[in-house]
Amino acid sequence: MHEYRMHCTGQRNMVRCAGAATSPYQQLGIDGAWEFGEVTRRMTLSIACVAAVGLGGAALYAHGSAAPACDSNATEGAVNRVLHDQFHLQGVFLHDFTTVSGGFFSDTQDCVAQVAEIRGNVDAGNMPWRAVRYKVTRSSDPESPVVTVDLGKQTPFVPPSGQTWWTRLLAHL
Repeated sequence: MHEYRMHCTGQRNMVRCAGAATSPYQQLGIDGAWEFGEVTRRMTLSIACVAAVGLGGAALYAHGSAAPACDSNATEGAVNRVLHDQFHLQGVFLHDFTTVSGGFFSDTQDCVAQVAEIRGNVDAGNMPWRAVRYKVTRSSDPESPVVTVDLGKQTPFVPPSGQTWWTRLLAHL
């Protein structure tokens, strides 16, 4: 009877043994522990990539089906049309857009702003400003949202504040 001893050393999650090969993988020179760790890492990365792409797609879909922002060009144009058609205001200037309710993914947004009729050579601070409340709802055509407008009482002019970098970034989306 032959006595055979194997000398094994451990490194992290791998065990290397010197001696006779005991498995078909070791006969081919493949370390089973190393291969299992590499396959697990690759599977984890693949699953993480698929999950990230899926979440990104879901966010884009939800944002695409949301109502436009209160200060978007499409919304501002729709509010201008309603003010002209229903309230007979000619040449209006909208200012100080604020979102009251609704968010990035919501179906509707409630907004407030200030409006004044443009009159010749009059300073903006001297114009008669009125409050405007409007509700924006998404329509089938993203360039023409459904807008409901309520014209309020006269308000004092609020000077424009500087936009933050976040507001400028979101305006481009």
